[in-house]
Amino acid sequence: MEARTALFSGLGVSKSAVHCPCCDQHVQQYRRRLYKGLAEMLVWMCRTYSPETGWIDVPRQAPPGMVRGGDYAKLEWWGLIKHKVHDNDPARKDSGLWIPSELGLEFCFHTWRRIQSHVLIYNNELRGFAGEPINIIEALGGDGFHYQRLMAGEW
Repeated sequence: MEARTALFSGLGVSKSAVHCPCCDQHVQQYRRRLYKGLAEMLVWMCRTYSPETGWIDVPRQAPPGMVRGGDYAKLEWWGLIKHKVHDNDPARKDSGLWIPSELGLEFCFHTWRRIQSHVLIYNNELRGFAGEPINIIEALGGDGFHYQRLMAGEW
């Protein structure tokens, strides 16, 4: 446990890789950005979701090209979406059903809501947050982006 603590203390916000003294391997922490494609997927999910219909079958319902090999699941690292555990087989990764979280809905529909622009990932687990706080407009591309047109369905 002491070696693990030392390893993680070496992986800070600024340093992304260290050498593990226990396994003699390169150990890396990844800094992932909330990029435009993820923000677009969140907007689609928030506009699609309603409490009446519930869970969204993202692989089947999302517009063609938006799913991008399941990259949208990274939104869960920010707490913006939740996945439904597979009912029939809990050992399976997930059911393919997702809903936006309360934070996700707030971030999408209220431009005053800000979240960190980056997550820190080690071994596919969230280790923390980094970067400047951003709102949905900044995540979608900044000032030149027409948020109102997107929300009106003109995308």
